[in-house]
Amino acid sequence: MDKHAPDNRLRSAGGAAIVVDVGVDHGISVRRLLRGSELSEAQLRDSTAEIQTWQEMAVIRNLLESSESSGLGLEAGLRYTIVSTGAWAQAFEYCSTLRQAIQLGIRYSELTHSFCRMSLRDAVDDVEFHVEADGLPEDVRIFSIERSLCAGLMMYRAVVPEVPVTRLALNYPRPPGRARYAEISGVEPVFDAAESFAGLDRTLMDMPLARANASTARWYEQQARNLLGQRRPGTGFAGRTREFLLDNPNHIPSAVETAAHFEISVRSLNRRLTAEGVTFRELLEQTREQLAEEMLRAGYSVEQTSRRLGYAEPASFQHAFRRWKGISPGRYARTK
Repeated sequence: MDKHAPDNRLRSAGGAAIVVDVGVDHGISVRRLLRGSELSEAQLRDSTAEIQTWQEMAVIRNLLESSESSGLGLEAGLRYTIVSTGAWAQAFEYCSTLRQAIQLGIRYSELTHSFCRMSLRDAVDDVEFHVEADGLPEDVRIFSIERSLCAGLMMYRAVVPEVPVTRLALNYPRPPGRARYAEISGVEPVFDAAESFAGLDRTLMDMPLARANASTARWYEQQARNLLGQRRPGTGFAGRTREFLLDNPNHIPSAVETAAHFEISVRSLNRRLTAEGVTFRELLEQTREQLAEEMLRAGYSVEQTSRRLGYAEPASFQHAFRRWKGISPGRYARTK
């Protein structure tokens, strides 16, 4: 992925800063690590700075090309904390359960360090935290998987320090220095697996967290939604309307509520949207479709997703999802 790649959304400079720190610890100069990235050291140390995907990719490539050490993604992942991820991540600590915290992290994964897609799946004896790197350039794929899995464990252990890993599977060949994987996870990893995931103890997933506070968690989640909207801005009035709908995932606003938010009549709302070639119903469908994907990937059940999206019964949601994706929501959840 380079600067001309299609997916160059803004992201915090903190991820690239951590990669640079790893490189410096290996004796690599900052200048060499930033070569070709169009980044300055001052930008990396600015907590408010945002960079593009290709720029962080360039820094990672420089690290990998300048060091013969293996497990550099693990080293980077170990340095992630709730604070380094961003203020919004404090929502993790106030979630009701560890499961809810992981689901929230997956929903807002675009705000994290990760280039990978993540999902949570219930298995027979534990719960699997999956990391998928399909589509990433081959030269940064293993680093990205290592970093995402390790950083995820660091984040979850910040919420529940004693959470054990029950299994570790990685879909790439056994690398040199593989003992580091067992040291970090506490289990012997299986390489050349079909998928990459860490198994987590099921008994801890749904136990109440000590600092659980629903209103505080919602407040931080709103900050996450606002930040995501800033990094994925819509266009025109239709874009602003869609962002407003996405900003309220626990109660998707009606046309009346949306019009009131923009201080216009419902007739004016419909007229302005029609002028941009879209209807409110179409925006509502798009919003529900996006949120449904996010929730199912995050591990919400079909019933929970249906309820949160405002459907009267799961059957109505299942019918809508089949229309959007051509498959049932249950099957979608199993394959993501």
